[in-house]
Amino acid sequence: MLGTDPDGIGLLVRIQNVRHAGQDSGWSIWHAWSGPTRGLGACRQVLPSGLSLPWYSGDMEARWAKCRRSIIGGAVLYALASMGLAQTPQLVAWYKLDEASGTTCNDSSGSGLNGIFEGGPKMGVSGAAVGTNTAVHFDGIDDRAVIKGNPAIAGLREQLSAACWMKADLLAGVQRFFGNDGSWTWGLTGTSMRFTTRGVRDYDLPASLSTGVWYHMAVVFDANYDCTFYLDGLPIGGASGTKRANPALDFWHIANKDPGPPEWFNGILDDIQVYSGVLNDTEVLYLYDNPGQTLSSAVGTNYCGPANKHSGGTAGVMSGWGSTQVAQNNLSLTASSLPPGEWGYLIASQTKGFRPFPGSSQGNLCLAGKMGRFVKQLSGTGAAGTVTVTLDLTSFPMGPQVPVQPGETWNFQFWFTDSNPTATSNFTDGLSAMFL
Repeated sequence: MLGTDPDGIGLLVRIQNVRHAGQDSGWSIWHAWSGPTRGLGACRQVLPSGLSLPWYSGDMEARWAKCRRSIIGGAVLYALASMGLAQTPQLVAWYKLDEASGTTCNDSSGSGLNGIFEGGPKMGVSGAAVGTNTAVHFDGIDDRAVIKGNPAIAGLREQLSAACWMKADLLAGVQRFFGNDGSWTWGLTGTSMRFTTRGVRDYDLPASLSTGVWYHMAVVFDANYDCTFYLDGLPIGGASGTKRANPALDFWHIANKDPGPPEWFNGILDDIQVYSGVLNDTEVLYLYDNPGQTLSSAVGTNYCGPANKHSGGTAGVMSGWGSTQVAQNNLSLTASSLPPGEWGYLIASQTKGFRPFPGSSQGNLCLAGKMGRFVKQLSGTGAAGTVTVTLDLTSFPMGPQVPVQPGETWNFQFWFTDSNPTATSNFTDGLSAMFL
């Protein structure tokens, strides 16, 4: 069983070894339900795995009893794990800390969260890496940046992530990288990592830290109010909570907190990034491996758009982020503006094309030649109509699996089921990426 349909009545199940029209189709996703308005034992195939076509075909409608009789080789029904929505984190604040002089602490995220340096921190010091340029040294006495909040950051009370580079001159007492004394603050306590939901709890985790050494630090606070800490791109542990952060006060701070005990940071900070959304392990590792980059850095070029509109009245859109360097194996693709409560998967080819309404679909197939279908990463569009797929560049499902090679250009689309008004399917636009 994969889950229920949007109204909670039907069930999605995966059936192994299904035969249609005398041909083995490998596996199928079926939507089965029972009820007085739909008829007992009714069944609809919503995701066939035909050998040539990755879309829904209108003649696949069948009754559940008939489905069961057509199964050969022993049916297998099983849960498909890790299904559902993967929302793309959005960059809310980005303090490069590249300023050489002056008092303005610039926010490069586009959210307008510029701040003011106070206390005379030393600017233009050597940064964590070439990609981060310069950094700012805070003396642990009165150096800080003060930022007037706005709605972009004030609403971050759960499902948030933050990352930065830091080099401490002192590892004693409580020190803060960034935060708001009414809501949440993030930093260190001695050599341990600390994330605090003010007035709720301190999330602490011991870490192996030394003074005078650059570290990449990250924290994720999820929808369950659990906290995960990362050191140099890797998760090192976390702690569980029971409540989200409280509402924010008017001002946010870098290198201290205010009001209350100031908890000044003594050392160098560089490239502070704050996201709305929960970063996963791959995303945090990307930030560590690519100093000075953000997850908002676009990858790929859109083509074959806009796509045809689906039942939600909008067109599905592809986007990519990460790196096109094959050796880094760090690329994720997002399909957004999809209809909620549907299912779909990524398809890829090295050849662009254009085929309108394939297999009774309402969309356009923008690929040609040999195509790979990422059916093992079948995903639900969830309530927000967004799916993110992390690619393994060493193994594309082209039958057999093939690695992506430097110099190759690959083209991608996301195919998804839809009801518009009857069962059908659609596609996003295309996204083309050349690999290095």
